[in-house]
Amino acid sequence: MKSFYIAGIKYQDSLSYINVLKPTDLLLILPESTNPTDNLALAVFYKSVKIGYVPRDIAIEFYNHLNVSGCMNARIIGFFPDRPLWKRFKIQPIIKAFYN
Repeated sequence: MKSFYIAGIKYQDSLSYINVLKPTDLLLILPESTNPTDNLALAVFYKSVKIGYVPRDIAIEFYNHLNVSGCMNARIIGFFPDRPLWKRFKIQPIIKAFYN
């Protein structure tokens, strides 16, 4: 599963978390089917705060990898403070295999 930059950070009420996030922080990816502009949106959360989204053009690739709870973990693998918000945090989804 490929890494990506968190989209939509500037539209969230989470800008205060930008200075708190650091490499290796654990994030949670959850579907946001009630999103008025994209019913396939996948929101990215730090603790209980939505900080952005999986970019729309790749979100569909992630749906088959959501776990049985309908979510996915991810980790920050890159922080670039001098870049624009949409290129500041690179994250890597964590895919866990499930066996019967």
